Amino acid sequence: MTRISLLGPSRVQGRGTRGTDGRVPKIALRGAARVGSTSLRLAVHGVPGNTPVLLLIGRNREEVQIQGVSVLVDLDQPFLEFFANTDPYGEAELTVTVPDEPGLVGNRLTAQWFVRDAGASQLGFAASPALEFEILP
Repeated sequence: MTRISLLGPSRVQGRGTRGTDGRVPKIALRGAARVGSTSLRLAVHGVPGNTPVLLLIGRNREEVQIQGVSVLVDLDQPFLEFFANTDPYGEAELTVTVPDEPGLVGNRLTAQWFVRDAGASQLGFAASPALEFEILP
C-alpha cells in the first residue's frame, strides 16, 4: 500500500487491544478528509492475513471495555460500519466518500478497526487505537 501524507489534523488515541500474536492492530488515514473527497482511505495493518475486520466511524470518542476489548468509538451516537477482509499480508483499506456538504467542515470523527481474533479477548476481537480526524473544506 502506498502511504499518502495526511492533509489536516488527526491524532491516534487510546491503546487498542492486543491480538493473540501480542501486537495491537495499526490504524492509518491516507488522503485528506475534505468535503467532497472520494479518496479518503482508512487502513488497518499489522494483523493476520485473510482475516475479517470491521471499521467503525463515530462522531464522538468514548472509552469503554467490552469483554476485554477497548472500544474507543461512541456506540450510542450515529456511526458508520464497514466490513472487509485483510489481504494475505494482513492489510485492509477502505475508501470513504465525504459528502459535498459545507456544514461538515470542522466536524471531528473517530475511527477504529476491530479484527476477528478468537483468542484476543472474551469477545473474540483485537482492536486498533482510535484515530480522530477533522473534516476540512
